[in-house]
Amino acid sequence: MILSKNILKYLKEGKTLEEACAKAGVVQNELNIWKLWADKGLQPYADFFREIQNYR
Repeated sequence: MILSKNILKYLKEGKTLEEACAKAGVVQNELNIWKLWADKGLQPYADFFREIQNYR
């Protein structure tokens, strides 16, 4: 979940989600997989997506 913390850091700096992912080295496919895991109830991923909603 280190990459997700980096994404959140860049979002806090005012980057868009796409910019934050690119800067953190996360490709869209990877983000989609995290979303699937969050939807399945895996807590760290669910927490991550709940938190990024604050920056949209």
